[in-house]
Amino acid sequence: MHRNASELDTWQGSGRSCKILVSLEETGTRDISALLVKFEPGEGTPVHTHDGIELMFVIEGEGISVEDGKENKISKNSVVLAEKGVPHQIMNGSDGPMHMICVYAPPLPDSYIMANYKRIPKAEE
Repeated sequence: MHRNASELDTWQGSGRSCKILVSLEETGTRDISALLVKFEPGEGTPVHTHDGIELMFVIEGEGISVEDGKENKISKNSVVLAEKGVPHQIMNGSDGPMHMICVYAPPLPDSYIMANYKRIPKAEE
């Protein structure tokens, strides 16, 4: 399988957007899902948990990750691992966008993205 992220639809949420790189619905992948996420300056996620692990890799930008109440500075090339059930949060602390790859195992359901983000077809970007 090969996909080019620049050719994928964007899903827009509050202060962040994502592209579905790998998922059951998009690619038929059953064991993991992966998103390319962009956080606008000062934006981030609420504290949340997952039924599996989330591995995050910072491509660009700087921010703060919080895992189980412990804050860590993150920047380009940082890796964050949120274990199953561990409360975690990501915040963009820079003046520019922060881009991350987020990988979930087991997969994050596509229905989560569809319920929390608005699809912007590639043709409309």
